[in-house]
Amino acid sequence: MFWIAIGVFALSWLLPFWWWPIPVALLYGMLRAKNEVRGFVAGALGAALSWGLYGYWLQDGEAARIVARMAALLGVNPQWGLLAIAVFMAMVIGGFAASSGFLIGSYWRPARDVAGPAD
Repeated sequence: MFWIAIGVFALSWLLPFWWWPIPVALLYGMLRAKNEVRGFVAGALGAALSWGLYGYWLQDGEAARIVARMAALLGVNPQWGLLAIAVFMAMVIGGFAASSGFLIGSYWRPARDVAGPAD
C-alpha cells in the first residue's frame, strides 16, 4: 500500500494525470502481491491514500472554486462529499488494477504444489 501511494505521488508530480494509480497498482499486483485479495486491498488503500491526500491538498488551495462548483452540481457537501466520492472511485480502480496485476503475473509465476509431496 505504501509503495503504491509513493509511486502515484511521484508520477503525479511529473505528469498530473488522474489514472496514475492504475499502472502503479497493476505493477504492484504483478510483482509483490501474495494473492488477488491482498493485491486488491493494497491497491485500494494505496490509491485511496494518494487520491485522498492529493484531493485534500487541492481543495484547500487553487482548486477550491472548481471543487465548490462540482459539489454543487452533484449535490454533495463541498468540503468532504466530493472528496469521499473521489476516494471511493480510487479504491475501486486501484483495487481492481492490483488484483488484475496479480492475475496477469500469475501466468509467469511457477505453479505451487498445493497437494503437498507425494508419499
